[in-house]
Amino acid sequence: MELFIFMRLINLVMDNRIVSIAILAFLILFSTAIVGIRPVQLISAQTQNATTNNATSSMSTVKVSGNSSVSPIGPPSKSAESSEPIILNPQQLKALEEQVNETFGGYPKGIAREAVPVQPKGPEPNTATIPSTAPPSLDVNGSNISMLSNMSTTTNANNTTGNSSKGTTTSQNTSMQAFTLPVRIYKSTLVSPVDPRSIIGEPSLANKGPIVFVTGNWYAARSTDFGATWKYVNPFTMSDFCCDQDVIYDKNHGIFLWYRQGIASSTTGENRFMLGVSKDALTWVFYSITPTLFNSAWTNQWFDYPHIALSNNHLWITSNMFNKAGQFVRTVISSWPLSPLSLGQTVNFQYFFETQEFNFTPVQGSTTDTMYFAVHHSNAQMKLYRWTAGDGISFRLVNIPVWNFGFRGNMVCSSPDSLNWCARSDSRITGGWVSNGIIGFLWNARQGSGFAYPYVNVAIFRETDFSFLSNPKLWNSNFAFMFGYASPNNIPGELGIVAMYGGGFYYPSIAAGIVDGASGTPPPYQLVTIRAGNHAATGYGDYMRDRPFNDIGRFWIGSGYTLQGCTSGNCVESRFYAFGR
Repeated sequence: MELFIFMRLINLVMDNRIVSIAILAFLILFSTAIVGIRPVQLISAQTQNATTNNATSSMSTVKVSGNSSVSPIGPPSKSAESSEPIILNPQQLKALEEQVNETFGGYPKGIAREAVPVQPKGPEPNTATIPSTAPPSLDVNGSNISMLSNMSTTTNANNTTGNSSKGTTTSQNTSMQAFTLPVRIYKSTLVSPVDPRSIIGEPSLANKGPIVFVTGNWYAARSTDFGATWKYVNPFTMSDFCCDQDVIYDKNHGIFLWYRQGIASSTTGENRFMLGVSKDALTWVFYSITPTLFNSAWTNQWFDYPHIALSNNHLWITSNMFNKAGQFVRTVISSWPLSPLSLGQTVNFQYFFETQEFNFTPVQGSTTDTMYFAVHHSNAQMKLYRWTAGDGISFRLVNIPVWNFGFRGNMVCSSPDSLNWCARSDSRITGGWVSNGIIGFLWNARQGSGFAYPYVNVAIFRETDFSFLSNPKLWNSNFAFMFGYASPNNIPGELGIVAMYGGGFYYPSIAAGIVDGASGTPPPYQLVTIRAGNHAATGYGDYMRDRPFNDIGRFWIGSGYTLQGCTSGNCVESRFYAFGR
């Protein structure tokens, strides 16, 4: 009875009939007392004890590469919201599609450094993850708050095959049924109107109470009622807008931060990104940042594939950079003080770069002013970095279990229509987190060595000294998992995870899950299907996101997309959802 009352109260909050954060905070404490969930590490004692001293180098230090400053391009301006998106002609859409493909700089094979002839270890028995199916009442614009039982064995119209366990083994199904509490979906809504849309969706999102801001290729949308209704926001107000948007909310300063990437000039080969700052996701102050603003020598170069993350007082932005010929030149991370950003003032920022490493990826969940980030030094080593704002940078090379590198074109996860939706992907790190004394990173690994399909590889490290702890893979023998991303909440050791899965009997679909005391130590992971696709395309990507809901409890919001009805962009269904315990 208490659990039912709690769920109903949360429903009221989600529907914006109760807006008091204090009440929601009380509910979070109340839920903890009811369900008795305990935090969990993503490591076992046996694994931890066996691998605590295997780092291959001592901690080293480097200096920050440089600093610069930027001022807003103008006074605050209000976004033009509308109930109808802009209309582009077929030629404009084709140009955008070409730009998205051209601006995705693939993983440089010269930096991949594959360990040869080391053979990767295959999957452990009884560790395959099977996403449970979504409840039948949770349809295209549905919400469900009274789901009180695990739906992992339920089949419904959202199922891609009509049989969620088709082709799976008994041991895999048994492992999934052992979870003590279900992952509940509190909201799942279609983000509409949004156009144009790309099958390379790259959705992101952030919220401040009932205000939700969602981005993707090539759209943005804003809701003031927690996703019940949406207004289109035109990202093409940036005249050279291309793609690769990201958004995050900083609760310490009360601001949304919106990243938009521009098109590389056909004459100079240079692009820029615009950074927007807003209290309400409606009125924005914008900063325009070019490569030469970082460093005057960085001419004829372009940014690609951003990540944004927060520490207590800084925004962190990472990007890969390429020259006009499309050759990789560096990966860069920059540190931006949030206080002047929140006031719309000139910002002095610092940056650090590497030319022989690829794709700095920062962690989510920093509760200090230290940022951790990482790269693959090879498929048997990772390079982990620690940067405390205003201080130097330390790093360490750490051995991890060897795995198969994926490059564009050699990752295979064909769907029932024989379309390979993994074809565009590679093995760059897609996400990271820090919580409860551990650091983790996720990435796409290629099929092989006992893995029938690509999977999300995960590496866990101790925060204090970067010692490797464990390797809890997200995999299944009947379909692929891709584009994993994770965000912790404010409860130490609890983690929200999102990914896409598909291949074999399954079309690409959205899954979300939780790692906590109720899920136990993965693998397998406890995931639930948010929305199942019914079509595929050759190449999805390149990322998806989840965020803690207002950063105050066991709830997350997530982004994702599926294809419904055809294989082209106009059949992309962008989805906003909330999940938790």
